Amino acid sequence: MAPKSVFETTVFPYRIVTPAVPSAPPREIRCTAQSAHSLKVDWEAPEQSMVNGVIQGYKLLYEPADDDESAASAGKFTFF
Repeated sequence: MAPKSVFETTVFPYRIVTPAVPSAPPREIRCTAQSAHSLKVDWEAPEQSMVNGVIQGYKLLYEPADDDESAASAGKFTFF
């Protein structure tokens, strides 16, 4: 006679999903001049179905539109 087990085993299938970048860009991007040296930028996150995980931050790249100092004043910011 085989020994009787006192444990039950249940196996659940799972899949590890690595978060990816969103499938769509931010929506409703608005940029407002606050002064000659300051901008306010607002946006809405992509649609929830396009997020693909948790958004950890945004990177904002900018440069003046028509300015002789474009190369000197272009920049990049990362927001978390």
